[in-house]
Amino acid sequence: MAAGVHNVLDAGFAKLRDITPGVHLFCPRISDDDDEIYEDFDAVTSISRQEKEQRIEDGQARLDLMYSCSLILGLSREAAGPLRSEFDTRTDNFLQTCASCVRNWHKGRAQFLKDVTK
Repeated sequence: MAAGVHNVLDAGFAKLRDITPGVHLFCPRISDDDDEIYEDFDAVTSISRQEKEQRIEDGQARLDLMYSCSLILGLSREAAGPLRSEFDTRTDNFLQTCASCVRNWHKGRAQFLKDVTK
């Protein structure tokens, strides 16, 4: 693995490991039971506007992190080693069960790919 990619992946996966399992990786939801409507600030809510804004900001940070971690997909399984399995395990559920995660993942990919090729 190239040193630069290795450093990015090591740093990204270290941060990923700090995220509590169950917290959505591609959207603001903090659990599967979180039924907050993040797309509409005027929607009836059980949390403060400040908390909603913080969750949205945190969700964006997690999404950005996952784009960095997704660089693992460009490596062969042998070169990726256990990081590939870790990536798959942490992401598969959210990308199969959460419409917000799926939408956010696909919406931001083009910009990420543009940024990473600069």
